[in-house]
Amino acid sequence: MSAAQLAIAWVLRQPGVSSVVAGATRPEQVTENAAASGRTLDDAALKRVDEVLGDLVDRDHGKTAQMMAVKPSWTRTTP
Repeated sequence: MSAAQLAIAWVLRQPGVSSVVAGATRPEQVTENAAASGRTLDDAALKRVDEVLGDLVDRDHGKTAQMMAVKPSWTRTTP
């Protein structure tokens, strides 16, 4: 499993995540990234990734829920 596949597979296992937007500059990267959707990570691998990431990841799901809702202040208004 490549580093990109590991990252995508890990993100897809997070609560509230239904898709990943990953960039690619070569067709091979698109194929590699797409293959990550079928990869699974066992509990030991997930635990190790979480240990390595530590506090680098904000796991506050309340923030994710806020970002998914369109707030009135984010919409454009015409003068």
